[in-house]
Formats: sequence, C-alpha cells, structure tokens
Amino acid sequence: MLFINNPLYRKALNASAQALLGAFIFFFAITPTFANTPFVDTEITIRVGRDSISGTFLPAEEPDGSVLVILVSSVKGNDRNISNKSKIAINFKALAEGLSKCGISSFRFDNRGIGKSSGENESATLYTHADDLKSVYNYFKHNKRFKNFKIGIIGHSEGGASSEVLAAKTDDISFLILLSAQGNSGWQFFDYQLRRYYEILGNNLNEHSLADSLYKQNAALQKRLFDILATDENYVVIRKNLREFINKRIAQESNSSIELEKLYQEWQSAQQIALRKFNPSLYLFRIKCPVLALNGDRDDSVDGLENLKKIEKELESTNKSTVDIQLLPNVNHYYRTLRNEKVWNLNDKNELFSSNALDKICQWVRSLYP
Repeated sequence: MLFINNPLYRKALNASAQALLGAFIFFFAITPTFANTPFVDTEITIRVGRDSISGTFLPAEEPDGSVLVILVSSVKGNDRNISNKSKIAINFKALAEGLSKCGISSFRFDNRGIGKSSGENESATLYTHADDLKSVYNYFKHNKRFKNFKIGIIGHSEGGASSEVLAAKTDDISFLILLSAQGNSGWQFFDYQLRRYYEILGNNLNEHSLADSLYKQNAALQKRLFDILATDENYVVIRKNLREFINKRIAQESNSSIELEKLYQEWQSAQQIALRKFNPSLYLFRIKCPVLALNGDRDDSVDGLENLKKIEKELESTNKSTVDIQLLPNVNHYYRTLRNEKVWNLNDKNELFSSNALDKICQWVRSLYP
C-alpha cells in the first residue's frame, strides 16, 4: 500500500500541519496623474494587451530619490501584498515601506487574474509572468515622470525565476536583486524541499526514522514524476504521460486513489511543469546588470548556499555582470528572522521583513547610486 495510506503517516501529517502553520507584449498604459510635487502613494494600472496589471507605487521618503524597484512575487495566486495566502508568506508591503525609508521607490502589483489585475491566472507560468513584468518595466522606463530613474527588479522565490528571464532579455535594466531565487536546476533543487519537509517533520514529532522512511517513499514516487517531465517539451504530451503513470499507480494501489489524484493535479499545472523544467543557467549567463543575490540559511525551500554559489558561478563565467552573494543567518524563505534554535520560532513578531536583508539591499543599492 502506498505510504500515504499509512496510519502513522496520517498521524504525522496531521501533527506536522499544526506544527508548520506558522510577468515582448505590446502594451498601452493607463497613466495616472502625477502632480509636480513629491510622489504620493499611487494606484497605477498598466495595459498588457487586452488585460491590465494594477499595483501600488510607493515613493521614496527622500524627495530626490531616483531609484525604483519592481517587486516580483511567484505568479500563482499572489496579489501585490501577497495577502491572500493562508500560510506564512513574504511581506511585500513591509519591504516596500522599508525601501521607501532608505530612499528607494517601489512598485508592487497584483499578478494577472488576481486582485485588481485582469486576465487568467490558472494557466500563468513563470514565462508569462516575465512577459507581464516586461510590460510593467516598459511602463516606467518610457514614462517621462521616471526618465531620470534607475529601475531595478527584486524577485522572490519563483518570482526570481521570472526576474532572471526578464533580465536576460532586457539589457537596460539597472540592477537585479534575487531573494531566495533558483540557481540550481533539476531534481536536486526540488528534492531539497522534500527532504527538508520530512526532516522538520521528524524533529517536530521526534520520529526521525518514520520521517526518513516516508521521505524515501515519497521521493521515489516524485522522482518518477519528475523524470516524466523530460520526455517531451509539449505540455499536453507531458500531462498525458503523467496521467498514464498515475492511472497505473491507482490500479495498483486503489486505496490511494484520492491522494494520487491530488498529486497529479499538482504536477500537471502549467506553472509546476514550467518551474520543474526551468534551467536558470540558460538565463543567468546572459544578464549584464549588477546582481545582488540573498538567501537565508534557514530556508526550507531553497538550499541557500548551494544556489548562491551556482548563481555566482553562472554570472561570473561571462564577465558581463558583477555579482554579490550573501547568506543571511537565521533568515527563512519568507525573510523573517528566526531564533537561533531548532524550533521554528520568530525572533521578533513585529519584524515583518528581515532588517538584515533590508539593510543589505539598501547598502548595496546605495553603493551603485551614491
């Protein structure tokens, strides 16, 4: 019987759940009216073909601030503040406010089909997200009000992948900041997430042997699914192959049909196929702007040091770009600071975005544009 019907697994999963709670498209921009006075917090809507992207422009507190960053989140389901998540997520509002205080303006936006942005989110991928991001970038780049601005990108996690794609195709981006973005590719990258999940599970329940056994069973199954992605570039064919594999497993383990069907629904999504097939090396070596790459050493989704090293290696291989990588102590995937202990506890609940990460970003941007 498949491990997901194991009663010990169900007991562990329930306990773990409690323990672990805690976008070149032609565009026409709907231009807001800016007064000839310092910027104010402004809603901006940008046309992307027949659709539109809406977001918030937050100005720098310093009236002469002339640096702007576009904040990029993972494409699926995120609004400008990533506030529609039922789980813990990075706080873009807090990041934008922190940037404003250190003299950097920002624009954060609802991803297509989410919040005030129109379009369809279900079929969106990191590549369609890079297209949307290109339209957002072009809006600011060609708007006379921002003609003297240095415009950069901050991409987090899967949003970092879209940012890498855009930066590789756009020579005039001023800078790129990657937060917990993908450097490695292939099964190694995703196996890390799976392994860390079960390590945390074992720690929380003090059931290390059980957790390790469950990890090995789940990893073997998901590695088979991952290998299917390499069988074709056509997503329709990939879905067909995934479906056939899952159907065979259901026939063998009928008691696991519900769980296996859920697994298929996750793997067949356009974004998950795109993400699992994504190779950052194809884009990183083409980036010409300065790059700052940050990662926390308590990141359970991205192997911080290994990914930073890979990003640095790819960028330095062509001498087209300068790169600075930094591993931040006790910072997790969502840029919250944790206590220096095994248990997942926040160091300061009032710190909504890592002050260390914010300081690094501000200092690095100031070094580029003093």
